[in-house]
Amino acid sequence: MDCQPPATQTGAGTFGCLVNGEPFVDNSGNFNCFYQLVDGEYFFGIQGNDEVGIVSSMGVGADKLNITEGVYNLDYDFNDSNSNGFYFISFYTGSNLTDNITSIPGSGMVSITKIDLNNQIISGKFEGSLLSPENEVIRITEGRFDSFFTR
Repeated sequence: MDCQPPATQTGAGTFGCLVNGEPFVDNSGNFNCFYQLVDGEYFFGIQGNDEVGIVSSMGVGADKLNITEGVYNLDYDFNDSNSNGFYFISFYTGSNLTDNITSIPGSGMVSITKIDLNNQIISGKFEGSLLSPENEVIRITEGRFDSFFTR
């Protein structure tokens, strides 16, 4: 049985993935999903909440990137302020905003399957790896999202 939300492209308000093989699903539809132009550059983010292992919140984002439908590598480097591209970010149980789990550049991809600027809908799939604060690799697979976004 597939525990993930359906792979829709309607703004259904879904976000899910497998975290080390365990389902992480937020079907609340209450996401902070945005795709915004700020100072001439585009920023995207969507984040779901559930609790699987140490992961309590999981997000997909892109900094300084004009998004179109297609496949993108996870190539954002958190240590380079000039970096652009996609990344994962997660917070773990008991954490605060300075204690988070970030994607490992080059470990995966984000596929934007639909971006509708007129109706403000974005849908996609994702997979890759996170590195916990304890330097443990956390594998994210079978990820998908479908949401309206704010501009």
